[in-house]
Amino acid sequence: MHVPGLILGVTLPLLVFREAFEVMLLPRRVRRHWRLMGIFFHFAWALWSGIGRQIKPRSERERFLSLFGPISLVGLFSIWAIGLVAGFGLLYWSLERHLPSYYDLGSYFYMSGTTLVTLGYGDFTNVGDASGLHLDAPVVGGARVRRAVAGAHDFVYLQQQYDAHDPAAGLGGDV
Repeated sequence: MHVPGLILGVTLPLLVFREAFEVMLLPRRVRRHWRLMGIFFHFAWALWSGIGRQIKPRSERERFLSLFGPISLVGLFSIWAIGLVAGFGLLYWSLERHLPSYYDLGSYFYMSGTTLVTLGYGDFTNVGDASGLHLDAPVVGGARVRRAVAGAHDFVYLQQQYDAHDPAAGLGGDV
């Protein structure tokens, strides 16, 4: 058993799930000094706004800067997915004595990624009594993250539709 891989393999998905819960579902502001989201947005905005400052016409610059929100959200989801794939891949690797042996760490990352996005090419199959249990964790975790993202998207879409009919009553309307 690879103890550092086990510790990191358990810690990474827990950090991602906590961060995703705080960002997508928690109705209040989280006051903690270290957050993955804060670090990501700090550096992403510094890079994006630095590029935006080079654009001279104001309308072009504003259009470029307005793209930061949607693109950064995709970037944040990608970081979460990479964290889940890496965490579960390290977890599989650290428990390889108790699971079917699949060659190397890269193969475990590949298995974790295909399981997370529920592709399942069939090149990794379950062998043994409880071998199916280890494949369920990233599927359930990935489904929860996807469900949270879809729920947040639906809320934003419905809020925009509501604001369009009565701008003064919505969250984004001017009174």
